[in-house]
Amino acid sequence: MNSTIHERPGVYSSYDASSVVSASAAAKTIGAAAVATKGTANKVELITSYEEGKSVFGEDASGVYGMSTLLKFLFANGAGAVKAVAVGKDESEEKDYASAFAALSDEEDVGVMVCDSAAQSVHLLLKTAAEDASAARRERIAVIGGSEETVAQMVNRAKAVNSERVVLVGPDIASDDGGTMSAVFAAAAVLVGFGLGLTPPRPVRRALAWLSALTYSFYLWHQQLTLFLKYDLHLPVWSGDTPPNQLGDTAWMQQAHALYWTAAIAVTLAAYYGVEKPIAKRLHGKKG
Repeated sequence: MNSTIHERPGVYSSYDASSVVSASAAAKTIGAAAVATKGTANKVELITSYEEGKSVFGEDASGVYGMSTLLKFLFANGAGAVKAVAVGKDESEEKDYASAFAALSDEEDVGVMVCDSAAQSVHLLLKTAAEDASAARRERIAVIGGSEETVAQMVNRAKAVNSERVVLVGPDIASDDGGTMSAVFAAAAVLVGFGLGLTPPRPVRRALAWLSALTYSFYLWHQQLTLFLKYDLHLPVWSGDTPPNQLGDTAWMQQAHALYWTAAIAVTLAAYYGVEKPIAKRLHGKKG
């Protein structure tokens, strides 16, 4: 189980985030709610590319940052799929984010929610949506950002939201026209960057798991083998009291790097497959 523990004054909470961030979990889709120039309000649309998003929701006007801008950041940073909802208006003609979040609430595969609004009132609605979904065993995190906030204002926003289900991102970011954009859109980039909305393909996950298993062992062997080969065996061949690297011999240093890395990789693989894996397999068999 991959548990995340949060501690704040007066608050202690622990929850299982494995279904959101674990590479072994089912792929999670990003849920996005934003104002759009077209599209049916409060209808969930599965979007798999920025171009498809523009076709469904239209393109934001110059200087206006809504759905198409949000989708642009998400897909530019590696999102594979986004369940997007256009925000409509309520009876008083105000933007109705509550209905948009409600439309996403029953989507089983949404792991992270983000919106285009920097308003604290909207963030509180998003917080509630994430908490309600998580309470219904649909693990979910909301990612938010303010606009033109100082550090003190960000702290106050964090206190107001005050939830382990919400990630606050700041400060604002630069826009293409030389101005600034709300940290909301930095949030869109960050949530993908941290892998909250993505699960890599199985071959990638296997490769990463294999590399992670070898990394520490390689680090340890590399240190010891470098010292042994360089100072005890004087390899690559050198003589005298001062190693060639300290004399600026670049040709020797290139040979040394190639030798030390090759030796470390070879010994690491031999130790992993010849010692570590057999021992781990035997210990695992005894536990079973």
